[in-house]
Amino acid sequence: MVNSSFQQNLLCAAICAAPSIFGKAGILNNLKATCFPGYEDQLGKAIFVKERVVRDRNVITSRGAGTAVEFGLAIVDYLAGKAEADKVSGAIQFTDAFLMRRYPPLKPRNFLPRRLVLFGF
Repeated sequence: MVNSSFQQNLLCAAICAAPSIFGKAGILNNLKATCFPGYEDQLGKAIFVKERVVRDRNVITSRGAGTAVEFGLAIVDYLAGKAEADKVSGAIQFTDAFLMRRYPPLKPRNFLPRRLVLFGF
């Protein structure tokens, strides 16, 4: 299912230890990815990046529960665009000003077909 979804350019999103599923499936090969600390060696041939949320092609990965809001906003951004992600962010009081004080900006959005396959533990 993971390989098929990836090959169809469906959005594959995983948080915490779940990116290890993508690593074992081989879909992270030569892609940037992140995961919960201690699972880095299970990302296969991914390019590990120690960031809160990482997007590469049709894959979004995130480090854990503390990054869940940013992970969710990255998914909204991918599926519906930055304007919609900004609306959601504002509605939950998670504003760009808050993000910019604490965390680096998310990677630019990749314009692939907007479909979703979400994996998580």
